Amino acid sequence: MKLGSRLKVISILHMLFALVLATVLVWIFERVGTEGQKSCSASQLVKSVFEINLIANDYILYHEPRAVEQWRSKQESLSAEILASEALFTRPKHLEILREIRGDYERIKGSFAELVAQRGRNLPASAGAAVPEFEKTLIVHLLADSHRIVSNASLLEKAGFSDLAEDQKKAAWVMVSLTVLLMIFIFLATAVFRRKMVDPIVRLQQGAGIIGSGNLDYQVGSAEQDEIGQLSRAFDAMTLHLKASRTEIEVYRRLVEMTGDGVLRFRPADGRILFLNRGLLRLFDLGGEPRQLTGKMLPEVLGHDGCRGFIEALCRDPRDLRNVECLYKTFSGEDRWLLLNAFLFEESSKGPKVLEAVVKDISERKRIENFKDEVIRNVSHELRTPLHAVREGINVILDGLVGTVEEGHRDILTTVKGNLDRLVRLINNFLDFQSLDAGVLKLKPVKVRLSDLLEEIRSTLGPLARNKNLDLRFECEDARMEAEADRDRLVQVILNLAGNAIKFTERGKVAVEVRQKDGEVEISVADTGIGIEASDIPKLFTRFGQLEAGKFHASTGTGLGLAISKKIIEQHGGKIWVDPGYRAGSRFVFTLPLNA
Repeated sequence: MKLGSRLKVISILHMLFALVLATVLVWIFERVGTEGQKSCSASQLVKSVFEINLIANDYILYHEPRAVEQWRSKQESLSAEILASEALFTRPKHLEILREIRGDYERIKGSFAELVAQRGRNLPASAGAAVPEFEKTLIVHLLADSHRIVSNASLLEKAGFSDLAEDQKKAAWVMVSLTVLLMIFIFLATAVFRRKMVDPIVRLQQGAGIIGSGNLDYQVGSAEQDEIGQLSRAFDAMTLHLKASRTEIEVYRRLVEMTGDGVLRFRPADGRILFLNRGLLRLFDLGGEPRQLTGKMLPEVLGHDGCRGFIEALCRDPRDLRNVECLYKTFSGEDRWLLLNAFLFEESSKGPKVLEAVVKDISERKRIENFKDEVIRNVSHELRTPLHAVREGINVILDGLVGTVEEGHRDILTTVKGNLDRLVRLINNFLDFQSLDAGVLKLKPVKVRLSDLLEEIRSTLGPLARNKNLDLRFECEDARMEAEADRDRLVQVILNLAGNAIKFTERGKVAVEVRQKDGEVEISVADTGIGIEASDIPKLFTRFGQLEAGKFHASTGTGLGLAISKKIIEQHGGKIWVDPGYRAGSRFVFTLPLNA
């Protein structure tokens, strides 16, 4: 039975018991009240009988005329009291006494009336005169009836008090019995309540204490189907889940201790370190054990000048703490490159926020990358000069400056020239990217009227779009809109985005739009081409990040165009991204500061 149903049954039983108890008490009070009324009525009847006898004696002895009036007044009240007693006394013996009282009363009333009438016919008796025999007989009968009615009234009064005492004894017995029954009921209800509700709660409380002390193997266990049983089973399930979570945490802790990467957890609000592992101590050449530094302030532990780049990186917006590279200078003066990934979370709903960071030493990777970039840069520089010479030589031959070129030779030379042009573009793009990545390529920002810029791009890309029967559209929200930008680099970005759109669109349109939004210039390039899978979006702006769709197109690129565009836009203080909600094809968007 459910806990709510049990409580409902107990409440109903309490109500029934209270109803029975109230009914019995009402019956007792009514019974005792009735017996009390009977006793009072009998006592009043005795009193009235005595009074009417006194009035009759006064009249017999003293011939008081006013006694007649008192008699008549009193006999009416006595008659009413006899009627009231007859209504209250219902037992046969009591009714028999009342019938005798009524008979005696009727005889007394008749005798008294006859005595009054007799004396009214005779003259008042003189002193010492003899009382007539007839009057004597009436007086004797009157006195005898009066004595008898007094005796019967006294018997009725005693019977009333006797019944009252008997009912009081019964009431006392009933009260004692009800009290005993109530105590038994309370005892049984308490026992049931304790066994079904209190004991399971106590076991649950004890289990919580045992589990809270660290014993996660303890199970409360309950076969009951009520809410407490369900709570106990849920508590056991929670304990098992907590045990599994603790095991996972222990595995995670061991992994954190074994890994060579540094792990740091601290509160940004006050800089207090909550956790760090040995890997972090090794990265920053710190001595001691992790527990010795836990609880200290971060600037106190990493306060030397070599950690400034790392501390500045931690102070960024937590949303930007993904794959952040920072430089750490060791105490010996060695440069060490670190890769930082961090996220912000709350340990509790009302507690302060906590930042957890994972730090990886990428010095070797940076050294290899720098070496590779240096080699490629040197090779690119060395290749560019002879490639230019070869290309110019092919142009001279194709122009017929050294003689007539046969048609078959011309096709071969044209193919060679195209591959040379592509190789030169690849080298130029790579050198641009290296310059942008190293920060040595300086922008030359000027005021650029964007409508004029779009017209220049239209004249460049128009023939390409017409060759593929594509609708090339350029829209500028305000013909007078200007931006502070490096004109050549901005043209390079738009040409790259719009050129890619034309390259990967077979039918439909390519639209370049310029508008003002949130105090910035927003430029978008949208097409109705093959589109971009969501899983491919993270690859777009990386070096050599060509998508699988490129395999199915005759044209190929260097894979550096979007990466270069991203670097250029970020150097302008803007952002570039792909609109993930655009379904008609693909849509690239970037922003630039507005020239007010």
